Amino acid sequence: MGKNLVTVGTRHVKLWRVEGSTVSSPIKSHSTTGPMSPTSSLHRILYGRNCLLNDLIESTFTSVTAIGSTKAIVCSDTGDICLLDDTTNNQAFAKIGRVNFGITSSCLDLRDRVLLTGREGRIRSIPRKSFLEGQPFGDLGSILPNDSDCPIPAPFLALAPFVDHVVAVDANRFIKLLKSPSDGTEAPPDVARRLPAHGAPVLGVRPCHGSDQDDVAFFTWAADGTVLFWTQDGTCKHIVNVELEQADGTDDGSVNELRVVRAFSKGTSLVTGDKYGVLR
Repeated sequence: MGKNLVTVGTRHVKLWRVEGSTVSSPIKSHSTTGPMSPTSSLHRILYGRNCLLNDLIESTFTSVTAIGSTKAIVCSDTGDICLLDDTTNNQAFAKIGRVNFGITSSCLDLRDRVLLTGREGRIRSIPRKSFLEGQPFGDLGSILPNDSDCPIPAPFLALAPFVDHVVAVDANRFIKLLKSPSDGTEAPPDVARRLPAHGAPVLGVRPCHGSDQDDVAFFTWAADGTVLFWTQDGTCKHIVNVELEQADGTDDGSVNELRVVRAFSKGTSLVTGDKYGVLR
């Protein structure tokens, strides 16, 4: 949403602004203590303000999709679809619809539609303009992906659009190429291909624009530090292994993991962030 950041979770939707942004009311500053506190003047502080959830106060929110510089769609694990509107700097938050499945991920595809996915691989496509109009649209149905190898599809955890497909990562560590569903269609979206994924939980997928290798379309990353680069037809082009430092005495199960990966314009030059907060 423009220069703002939105975080969501259990009973939590919060919009963060960069220091110096205009706010509608005073916001109390909370100092950060400990060795990770930023002390350089080069760092910019974020100030957060909670959205009023009203009757959704007990909800767990799972995904955020920006649909404009001041608007975003926020979804819950019970299928609620909400509009966060910060046009007037007041963080207006309201439920505008619902689907019949718990939403686990969402994205804005290249056809200007919001894709919602969730439990049992269900998926719903809604034009972005429907959200921009801000009118409630009630309860919506869903369609179920057709995958004969998986009678009860696992929920999708991450999505990334490219061309006329959507890359979907599910809870079983599979990476699937889904043909983007058409608006109002009654036929289930086709799984064009299921890809052999990483040997550890897959945590994300991103399109790969302007790669040195023109046929690389997207990349995925896993908790163990592996980053796989894929062509549009689902061929793994190459692998990058990100070194992860492990703390001494990890008997409590707090093993370091690769959490976030972003690529520069030339594709294979990466910025990574791990569970311990180390950026590379």
